[in-house]
Amino acid sequence: MKHLLFIPARCHANQSIQNKNSLAIDGVSLYMRAIRNAQKVPEEDSRIVVSSNNLEVLEVGRIHGNASIHQRPSNLSDGMSYGIHQVVRHYVECVDYQEPDPEWIWLFQPTSPFVTEERLQQISVLINSGRVGSGSIQTITPVFHNSHWMNQRTVWAENGEWRTCFTFKNERKVRKQEKPLSYQFGNMVVTRYEDMVEQGTMFAGPSYAIPVKWWEAIDIDTMDEYHLADMVYQHYIGETQT
Repeated sequence: MKHLLFIPARCHANQSIQNKNSLAIDGVSLYMRAIRNAQKVPEEDSRIVVSSNNLEVLEVGRIHGNASIHQRPSNLSDGMSYGIHQVVRHYVECVDYQEPDPEWIWLFQPTSPFVTEERLQQISVLINSGRVGSGSIQTITPVFHNSHWMNQRTVWAENGEWRTCFTFKNERKVRKQEKPLSYQFGNMVVTRYEDMVEQGTMFAGPSYAIPVKWWEAIDIDTMDEYHLADMVYQHYIGETQT
């Protein structure tokens, strides 16, 4: 089993949105969308794994996603004291795995619902071509101008009022057109398992970048972002699929 398609879908009350992985877009929960995205990976030698502390989520993944399940222990469910790479290692090393270690870990985060088949195909081609033999592959997207690192502000309180100034006063004195492009994480990371373990991160280096469109990179961490994702789907993505 070469490819482990890992879906972290824990449920916890102390999140920015309670049980946000169960929120639905067009009637489909975020964690079920992640399962459907994983099912589109063009690799036969693969396994989908749903990792959660919620029995209902695990059962849905097993029955409707034909997925293996990873019931998380409490120390990997609070969202505070661990990284996702540790959750992956717990599944591979501590659960009844009965197989050699996987070669590649594909991370499908439910809060990044807009993973396209085109991007999955690009990742597959890179891996199978041998051009990426170690490290990781991650999708990236350019940040909007107002979010560029040169435009960041420092904020503080003074006499009961908020004050602000540019953090990078000298750097920002260039014209908008002259500022170098700045990027943020897109929606997918695929990591060689051995490098993930050695470096202690899903973003093991060297990391190959695949640019994606801004809407593909929508990450749902607040209700505003959830409403944005739902609106984008209803008025753009959904229309292209009908």
